[in-house]
Amino acid sequence: MAEIKFTCPQCQQHIQCDASYRGARIQCPGCQQSILVAATPPSAAAAGGRVIQIKVSTLRTAAMLGLGGLLAAGILALAILHFTKVTVLKGNARLTTPQAYQPPVEITAVAKTDSTNLRLAYAADQIIFNWELDKSQLRVDGGPADGLHKEGAGQIPANQFVTVRWVVTKTQQAVFVDGRLRFVHEGDYSEIHRPVSIFPANGSTVTVKSLTVKRLPNS
Repeated sequence: MAEIKFTCPQCQQHIQCDASYRGARIQCPGCQQSILVAATPPSAAAAGGRVIQIKVSTLRTAAMLGLGGLLAAGILALAILHFTKVTVLKGNARLTTPQAYQPPVEITAVAKTDSTNLRLAYAADQIIFNWELDKSQLRVDGGPADGLHKEGAGQIPANQFVTVRWVVTKTQQAVFVDGRLRFVHEGDYSEIHRPVSIFPANGSTVTVKSLTVKRLPNS
């Protein structure tokens, strides 16, 4: 797919994205301001500047029989956003999807922290791994599960990539780390309509290898 490059007029962050975003408004991954995507020549991004690449991909099946089988099993997922550029976040920096989503969705982040505080936001204002006051406690702040922190579920290894999978339906959220369930809560998540964010805090450095959002079947 054709790509366009442009610079955020607010913070001068260089951004590269699919041409399908041309004319649309997105949230700058650098300063979080709303910006209009306009096609510019590739030379518009300064040489050597860090470019955040945004790609849209969809899952396609090769045969109708295979598609029918997936639909029957209720496991067809549509990939609606995939950040593939390795991004290092420090201070108040956030990696945020350019659009908001409603459940049911599956969020997958491959990321690491150098020390404490790897945080994600969607079904809660933030869930915190390696909280600076108690690394073993998974913090859940905001949303239907506000304050239901879980002891022994929050620690992840420092300086090692982990895969965090956050599945949110209209009635439940579940958090997995490297395939192991860390947290689950049943509640009313049907009103959620917000972007997904990943970010550091309290001096940590978070490196994001990928951030994927998939839409799940309503069933």
